[in-house]
Amino acid sequence: AQVHKLPLNVRSVLVLAAHLGFRFRRDVLETVVTSEYRQVYKDETPRSLKAKFDAVLETAENASILIKQEEGQMFAFVHDRVLQCAYEMVEEGEMKSRLYLNLGRRLLPMLKDDEGIIFLVADVLNNGSTMIASKDTDLQSEVVSLNKAVAKLCMQRAAFKSSAHYLRSAIDRLDLKKATWTKKDLALTLHNRLALATCNCYEYEACQKTVKTILSKARTTQDKQ
Repeated sequence: AQVHKLPLNVRSVLVLAAHLGFRFRRDVLETVVTSEYRQVYKDETPRSLKAKFDAVLETAENASILIKQEEGQMFAFVHDRVLQCAYEMVEEGEMKSRLYLNLGRRLLPMLKDDEGIIFLVADVLNNGSTMIASKDTDLQSEVVSLNKAVAKLCMQRAAFKSSAHYLRSAIDRLDLKKATWTKKDLALTLHNRLALATCNCYEYEACQKTVKTILSKARTTQDKQ
């Protein structure tokens, strides 16, 4: 109820924050919000837009909706229910998927200088992936590469279940009709890694299914190994 009593501009920012998670980095939210602001306040300076963002955060903090952490570098919602309230302001379905996709698009440029948000960006884009146009092959490819990279990080950390999740997300975005299923083919690489990940997290049925796919699709004995 507290969230609904806040001004519209504050509620809008809280909705974006809620889709980044319970706890989020200030600079990540600022990137998203100021990008939105630039579409509305086209004649204002970056300094002015930052001031607007700072004022919104201060209002949310004073209303006991958000709490500052790590000397203001991080923020968190005060309670799960507050997060849920802000999150549910956008209906499930197409609207929420579009929101996630827009968030992902705005966060992608940050990855060049900050790989610390790679998991966040992958999750956000995966949540909005149903709204990626089939003709937007560049973004489709970027989402596949992102999931592949995150899956590799999970594998290195022995988080095999998470690795399998991201590998499946990558495979879902591939156009398997164009796959060659040869040694250098991405489809074969992802399926091989998925078989390994599912085996390591004891999902033997899923592993067996993936192996059957590889054996039926791969063209040479070498590719089947």
